[in-house]
Amino acid sequence: MAGGGIESLYAQSLTVIRSTIASNSASSGGGIASKNTIVLDSTISGNVSSGYGGGILFNPLGATGFVANTTVSGNSAGSYGGGMTTSSFSTVTVINSTVYGNDASEGGGIANASQATLVFRNSIVVGNTSPNGADVNTTNATLTSNGANIFGSVVGASLPAGDQVGIS
Repeated sequence: MAGGGIESLYAQSLTVIRSTIASNSASSGGGIASKNTIVLDSTISGNVSSGYGGGILFNPLGATGFVANTTVSGNSAGSYGGGMTTSSFSTVTVINSTVYGNDASEGGGIANASQATLVFRNSIVVGNTSPNGADVNTTNATLTSNGANIFGSVVGASLPAGDQVGIS
C-alpha cells in the first residue's frame, strides 16, 4: 500500500495547505505518495515507509513537487529517503523549509532518484541519519541551489558558495 496518510499517485494533482500529516505507515510514501504535489505551510512528521519516502514520495516517473514553509521531520524509510524521495525524471522544489531528524538506508533526509532534479532556496537539511548520504543523496541526479541553504551533508553534488555545508 502506498501513501499511508494520503495517496494520490494517479490524480492530476494534490495540494496540502496548513496541515499536519503524522504517524502514518505504508510500503511507500509513509505520509504522502503523490505524483504532482504542492505542500505549503505544513508539517510532515513521524511517518514510516518500509520502502521509499518515509515522509513524502514523489512518484511515478516525471512527478513534480513544490514544498514551501514546511517541516519534514522524524520520518523513516526502510530504503530510500527518510524525509522525501523523488522518482526518476522528477523535479521537486523546496523553499523556506526544514528537513530534520529523518532516517533511511540511503538519503536520510532526501533521496533524489537518477535523472531527477532537486531545487533548494533558503532551506535547512540537517540532522538526518543514513549510512549513505545522511542529509541529501543525489547520485546520478541534479541538485540546484538558489542560495541561502544550510546542509549537513550532500552526496553526489557540489554546491555554490552561497550555501553552508557540513553543519550539524
